[in-house]
Amino acid sequence: MNKVKTTTDQPIKKGKANSKVIWIGGGAILLIGGGVAVWYFMKKKKEQKARKEIAAISAGSSRPRSSSGGGSWCKSYGYPLNYRTCHPDVGVLQRYLRSMGANLGRTGPNRDGVDNQFGQLTRSAAQQKLGKDSLGQSDIIGIKNSLKFVGK
Repeated sequence: MNKVKTTTDQPIKKGKANSKVIWIGGGAILLIGGGVAVWYFMKKKKEQKARKEIAAISAGSSRPRSSSGGGSWCKSYGYPLNYRTCHPDVGVLQRYLRSMGANLGRTGPNRDGVDNQFGQLTRSAAQQKLGKDSLGQSDIIGIKNSLKFVGK
């Protein structure tokens, strides 16, 4: 017997329905996998940062150093820039001292001694290279202009 197909008796095309489900399921799996990967790598990055701070403390540093400064170590946050001042312009001074060949240690985000904190190494380098251990705003303006001139 031949069956007559009407518009309501059309067979369902299983291939198309299954491929749509596969594409939707695959996309969902990719999104979930991407989210898990981002979470995992962010967690690892935080753990690595914590390990670096612990290593800095156990290596003899009395405090972990960061590019943003802060903490109870800082006694001043403005001008004049002198020992135990935490200020972004201390970083300008430190970049200038580094360009003059000063050794400022291995602190800061690039481990080059530029950490925006006026510590003992910065004070010694400033005394040695500039003949000063306290700098005013006009000194920093001059240093900024010098850095611009040499392209640093």
